[in-house]
Amino acid sequence: MKSNTKKTDKTVDMAVEKQMPDFSAMLSHGGLMDRAYPMSKMSDYLKGATGWVYACVGAIADEIASIDLKLYEIRKNETKEIVEHDALDLIYRANNFTTKFDLFYNMQQLLELCGEAPWLLVKNGKRITDILLLRPDCLIVKPGKDVFVEKYLYRVGLGSEIQIEPQDLIMFKYADPTNPYRGRGTLSAVAKTVDIDNFSEDYNRNFFYNSAVPSSVLKTEQKLNDETIKRLRYSMDKMYKGVDKAHKTAILEQGLDWQPMTMSHKDMEFLEQSRFSRDKILGIFRVPRTVLGITDDVNRANAEATDYVFSKRTIKPKMQRLVEQLNEFYLPLFAGTENMYFDFTDPVPENTEAKLREYETGLKNGYLTINEVRAREGLEGVGVAGDGVYLPFSVSNVLATETIQPIEDVSKQLKSLHARNRKNIRLDLQNKISEKLFPIAKEMLKDVNNKKEVLLIEKDEKLRKFWEMKDATAKKIETVLENKVTGFFEEQVDAILSVIPKKAGTLDDIIKKINAIIEKDKTKFAKLVFEPLLQSVVASAKDTNEFIGTSIDIDVDNPKARKFIKEHALELSRDITQTTRDAVGKTLADGIQVGESMKELADRVNGLYDGFGTVRALAIARTETILASNWATSEVYKESGVVQNKIWLTAFDERTCPVCGGLDGETKALNAEFRTDNGMVDAPPAHPNCRCTIIPEIK
Repeated sequence: MKSNTKKTDKTVDMAVEKQMPDFSAMLSHGGLMDRAYPMSKMSDYLKGATGWVYACVGAIADEIASIDLKLYEIRKNETKEIVEHDALDLIYRANNFTTKFDLFYNMQQLLELCGEAPWLLVKNGKRITDILLLRPDCLIVKPGKDVFVEKYLYRVGLGSEIQIEPQDLIMFKYADPTNPYRGRGTLSAVAKTVDIDNFSEDYNRNFFYNSAVPSSVLKTEQKLNDETIKRLRYSMDKMYKGVDKAHKTAILEQGLDWQPMTMSHKDMEFLEQSRFSRDKILGIFRVPRTVLGITDDVNRANAEATDYVFSKRTIKPKMQRLVEQLNEFYLPLFAGTENMYFDFTDPVPENTEAKLREYETGLKNGYLTINEVRAREGLEGVGVAGDGVYLPFSVSNVLATETIQPIEDVSKQLKSLHARNRKNIRLDLQNKISEKLFPIAKEMLKDVNNKKEVLLIEKDEKLRKFWEMKDATAKKIETVLENKVTGFFEEQVDAILSVIPKKAGTLDDIIKKINAIIEKDKTKFAKLVFEPLLQSVVASAKDTNEFIGTSIDIDVDNPKARKFIKEHALELSRDITQTTRDAVGKTLADGIQVGESMKELADRVNGLYDGFGTVRALAIARTETILASNWATSEVYKESGVVQNKIWLTAFDERTCPVCGGLDGETKALNAEFRTDNGMVDAPPAHPNCRCTIIPEIK
């Protein structure tokens, strides 16, 4: 840095590479605003930390100063935290009188008030020894022709300026869209409101200091001489001026009449104005009232909610900005940091209840496995059984997927890639990630191709015709059953919507009525599916008899068939009822949690049932039709006397899933069961929407 003088012979030596700077000379004197006046320039904003502004800025600065800053280094294929490094040590002890907390606290104050927090890097040779936080209002930016910034000038004392080289200063700032060289603080957005609040407080202070009532005149018809006027003024001030003399009884003489000349405090509505100003200031700084200890109309639930929003919407983005600027402009100044980056612990509190609900819903609805949940919590898996998805057949289509070994630390490496944004790291990481992904992708493609080869193996024409015959029969009954289930759900949602009032209502009462409707429909659903499923049994028995040349009688009056369908229909209705109750309960709970109106809750339920009438109805119809069909086939085999074993046969097309592809050709005794990802089954389906069947092995 070089010294420079401006209209003075005084020169300030700042050869920081040889000696420490004179800190006292670099700190411009000035305090908080003692008297209200409009804020119009940066120095005004720096002095504007009073009242609600001070409270908001302090609350934000406290959180930012408490940031849990971490330094990581990428070593080969892993990311490791670095606990000791010069870059960390300098932040935690910026200089002889500033700790890490003080550095970030004061820095955040400057950012909120005026949008800039310049760091002066004091060096001894090439080594950075100190960080000094400068006052932005004393800093002058000199743009360059060939470079963005040619130099900085910093005003000290009376008219003296210090020249600072760009490499010796880091400009932390809130971007100003009108000036790329300077920052814009949050305070500038609410300056007028702060002015009004300050003027109101000054008015109140002067009111109590000067008089217990607003300005007024003493009026009389008589002519008063100078001596009398002076005496009256002195007497009134002595007797009634000041807070401790407010509201005393005044005794007037010589026909004097008291006449107020200004509005009263009541007329000016100071309290309402103060609340309006407060709420606007807090809103622009994005600080909830509970953070400042204002607990009007606050309970624990909404207090925790506002703390969550404050951490997520206000604090976390500011921490993210700070860390990114440290990564780009501070960390590269230290040798050997090419593979390092700063990060921070997320300040947003974890919503334990929401996480538990997510896990419960995920496990219940099939988009999370037990091992996935345990992995998120840092626990070991429970083996192969923990990779399965456990669902009732009537819920949805579940296709098992291969367990793919996660690529360790790839997410951390990608995060560091974005944080550092340097070419050499980017190329290095891309190569490493490609090296890991390529063999996995290659193996997956190989596995898929192998399965396709298995599925495309030509099978016996007689078996194909048998499958096609059963599939065609099942589709006819499936269509009938799908229409019945769709109509059932349409009637059910109409009944549910009828008990949700258009305006306010008691939620407990509404939920009780909805549960009663769903429970009542349980018996109705069992009766509704009975006849189509019985028809599926009869039709399948006929096809099977034709295929193996037997005449086992299974008709609509068959006691065993009717008993099986009745029991299964009741079990199915219980599963459907429970799933529906859970789904409706969850969607209502989600809506209530975000404060939706009764109409919005009704729309939620209606949207839920839109899916029931399409995907869910089809899955139920297809799965249950196949189940009844294959039960009949199995019964014919058992009673035929000519069938020794049963063999799993998959569908003859490209839609065959890997689960059923793995079972294809598996042979079992007639009374034995097949092992599937959803448990043991006597015959298909192995999962919802399964279209497999069983073929006989003749004795």
